[in-house]
Amino acid sequence: MRVEFLPVTARHLVVAADLAGPDRYHVGDEAMAEANLAALRAADVGDLTITVTSADPTWTAAEHDCAAVPWAGFATCDGERQRQNLLRRLSNPRRGAGTPLVDAALSADAVIISGGGNLNSQWPAHLFERVLLGRIAARRQIPVLLTGQTIGPHLEESHRLLVRELLGSACLVGVREPHSAALAEALGVDATALFAQADDAIGLPPVPPPALPPGFDPGTPARPSRFIAVTMHPIAPPGDPMLHSLATQLAVVGDQMGAQLLYVPHVNRREGPFVRSDVDVTHEMAAISGGWVLEPPNVRSAQWAAQAAWLVVTTRYHPVVFATAAGVPVLALPSDHYTAVKTLGALGHVGLGHWHLNVADIGADRLADALGELARRHGEIASWLGDTKGYLQRLDRERRRRLLAGLGLPTPRPDPPTRHFDPTIRPDAPRPAGIWAKG
Repeated sequence: MRVEFLPVTARHLVVAADLAGPDRYHVGDEAMAEANLAALRAADVGDLTITVTSADPTWTAAEHDCAAVPWAGFATCDGERQRQNLLRRLSNPRRGAGTPLVDAALSADAVIISGGGNLNSQWPAHLFERVLLGRIAARRQIPVLLTGQTIGPHLEESHRLLVRELLGSACLVGVREPHSAALAEALGVDATALFAQADDAIGLPPVPPPALPPGFDPGTPARPSRFIAVTMHPIAPPGDPMLHSLATQLAVVGDQMGAQLLYVPHVNRREGPFVRSDVDVTHEMAAISGGWVLEPPNVRSAQWAAQAAWLVVTTRYHPVVFATAAGVPVLALPSDHYTAVKTLGALGHVGLGHWHLNVADIGADRLADALGELARRHGEIASWLGDTKGYLQRLDRERRRRLLAGLGLPTPRPDPPTRHFDPTIRPDAPRPAGIWAKG
């Protein structure tokens, strides 16, 4: 059953975002939240209050100049039963009152679930927190809007039911790739609520980075230096032959193309099975291949690197978003099903979904072959990406328009219904020709 929303012009918004402060910084999560806060503030008529969720609310409030409340406690639960019990308790207004997140939702006019991939059994704490906000909003008959979501792909049955509940209460469900759109439809999302969009951060305006590594030469705007921006997450333990192969192949291509290597970490917290951070991995690879490491992780640094680079190579998702938005050729290296869904979705928005190589397949010089072809066809692919910029900008304008309309805030006029370049349906998009892409 769909929730009927009370008419509202939102003056207090709660924005759920995966923000965690400087010690657990994540470029992509920060970038999406920043883009959404900018869109909301651009439509503000003077008295809008925004409260965001964060693992470090003091730092986040200062960084984003807004109110912030801590996460609700699901991250410290010991297993599924505790998460379910906490959800039931906090969903009750009487029992949940006094929890900062619940109190914020009880005083809000609308709830926004900012872009990300948290509706996934891989991160149940975030999934439960978003369901909690959806329940409070549904009980109070205030709008719930989800933007820039990857849904799943891994959903245990109990989590699938919770996601169905959340999506069913939403007046906007923005998804950023076809896989998520299909799953949303399977979960019963109303067609009037479902919206296919590009990533929330696609329209983030570029700002120069705080600093560059000593010795790295970016050139000048008139004569930029050629460099390859490389983002790697902890895909292997220290000393693993895979990392040595990756770094060696990058060095070969860099030498052949006369390009510097600039390693751009995305996350600074140590995590995953190898308890390593992007910073750890990139320093190891830079020591093997030469090049520089741009740290600490920062939205401005990551966006600048992806958009000023000659080529981008990444196992993470948002460098693909940043690069394609600026017309920079990019090779995605997905490492699992989740990253493949996201990165191929971002490449698919510009008709270049074939330009990827699984991390498991980088050996035997396949990475060097793939990058070599990308480099040789640089002009062709950059020209194609230049033609797609208007398409991405239209997607982003429509996303912001629908978000603001759902909140009762002033909205820009929709684009006129004219025919435009749509890279997703063009049969002439550049496709790889090399053996590396044929398995």
